[in-house]
Amino acid sequence: MTFSVIIPVLNRATMIGTALDSVRAQSTGDVEILVVDGGSSDGTQDVVASRSDARLIAAPGSTLYAALNIGVAAARAPVIQQHKSDGRGASGAMSAVRRAQGAGQRAWVLRGRAAYVRFDPDDGAGEIADPRASSRFPRRLTAASVLFRPPAINANIVHADVYRRIGPYDERYRIAADREWLLRAVIANVEIRLIEELVYVYRGHPGSLTMREQAAKGAEDWVFEHLEMAETHLAAGEALPSARRRLAAFH
Repeated sequence: MTFSVIIPVLNRATMIGTALDSVRAQSTGDVEILVVDGGSSDGTQDVVASRSDARLIAAPGSTLYAALNIGVAAARAPVIQQHKSDGRGASGAMSAVRRAQGAGQRAWVLRGRAAYVRFDPDDGAGEIADPRASSRFPRRLTAASVLFRPPAINANIVHADVYRRIGPYDERYRIAADREWLLRAVIANVEIRLIEELVYVYRGHPGSLTMREQAAKGAEDWVFEHLEMAETHLAAGEALPSARRRLAAFH
């Protein structure tokens, strides 16, 4: 099995190296790393270009989910994982995926565990576990967990056929596209397998998108985007009654 790891990035020159190192440390020559840069001006592109273990794709002006779609389209491996530029893969994650992957032909998603830590790159104190955030991480992907809990998309390893089956990230959603994509996977009854190993570590810091998104939960753009997502799926009528009830409650 070969892997494609997609890392969208914008101005993370001091952090992208940690993300790249965490992936490369697990490679046995079967991992390609695609870094999709949205137009960094802080030397991020130079950091990536100086390494032989990553392919830089320049995509100036791209949004987060547009960058991810660019990476998925460019990926050459049958198995895809996405990383945040300020996060890192957990040690042993890819070995766990290699053991867990089956010979079946159906498209699938492997969902491992995620951990959340906080750190401040300026104080040198290192990573501090965030048990409160970790406790909200949903292990099973159901309509309820996708809608009401953090989606934690980076804890999923996705067969490329899933993207061909249900489509890419919907770029209309600048905040909720990962949640909407996972909802589509659940509604389409994509095979989702659980593995027990830790596969990804979210690293929250004062400048991280994750922390800003959490702080903006009450903002109008977050609320109305999620309302649009629920209304779109309710109007489509493709969800089973149980999922429709969850969507209506979420709305």
